[in-house]
Amino acid sequence: MPKLIPHRNIVLLVVFLIVSWVSNAQTTSIIRDGISDGICPGGSTRLFSSDPTLVSYQWQNLTTTGWSAIPYKTNNDLSVNYTQAGRYRLLATNNVGQNVVSNEINLIQLTPPPTPVITPSRAVNQICQGDSLILSTNIISGYFYYWSFNNIELVIPQSDKIVAKKAGAYELRVVDNSSGSNSCPAYSLPYKLDYTSVVAVKIDSIPPFCSLSASPVNLIATPTGGKFKGKGVTDAVNGTFSPSVAGLGKHTITYSVADAGACPERTENRIITVAFPDANITTNTGRTQFCLGDIATLSAPASMKKYEWFLNGNSVGSNS
Repeated sequence: MPKLIPHRNIVLLVVFLIVSWVSNAQTTSIIRDGISDGICPGGSTRLFSSDPTLVSYQWQNLTTTGWSAIPYKTNNDLSVNYTQAGRYRLLATNNVGQNVVSNEINLIQLTPPPTPVITPSRAVNQICQGDSLILSTNIISGYFYYWSFNNIELVIPQSDKIVAKKAGAYELRVVDNSSGSNSCPAYSLPYKLDYTSVVAVKIDSIPPFCSLSASPVNLIATPTGGKFKGKGVTDAVNGTFSPSVAGLGKHTITYSVADAGACPERTENRIITVAFPDANITTNTGRTQFCLGDIATLSAPASMKKYEWFLNGNSVGSNS
């Protein structure tokens, strides 16, 4: 019956074999991406060997009990993320069967810059169209500051403030530029800016008035609550328009409604025409009595759109 080897002896044997393997191995170098041994939060780095003679690989990391093989990490490169920072090395075999051990690399967790805070010049999240708002932050020496709008970086010099004129999401990225920082970034919370709701103002169309004596009318506009003004307006609230007050001609009537907040008033204009086509008939003789056989020419005011003549109440023809 074969004799069992105690578990403690197996462990010692494995350790002995690894130590012997390493002590008799050739050396190689592993390289890391970047120029820093640090990893930024949320980031990662890659370790790899550029030795063309290597044919097999086993990556190891240093634990509290010593160097330990990383399961399934038997390729030329190894990706290490922020939470896996620590000491790493590579055991390999070259194309002539020699054992190869690499240098050790100690990857550390880097501290990012302080989270930037965007502060508006006014405590608002809405602006009027055409208005602007200054967004700022505190500048700390040694850091780079990059502003973005709707996830597109703005091409502006390093600055602690920008002028926001558009509705959208503004964000600030801060990058550590100090030696060994690996350019770790920190991001502000997005500052979302909206436009104040725009009031759409409308005045209903008004047909022309054909006489100064036509009855006054109340103009209709939306939304309610605004004020009318212009020649002929006798009641600004109800929008009463009087042709006799306005007089003959074309008159511009304005309806204004206060926008939300401190935004400028929204206005709409309407042209109202007051005409006075009195059908005064004149004769070429200037008299209204004629001798039998006389011929008289009757004339109406010029520049009218349409004419219709009547004799004793009966139409005798029309022309446009």
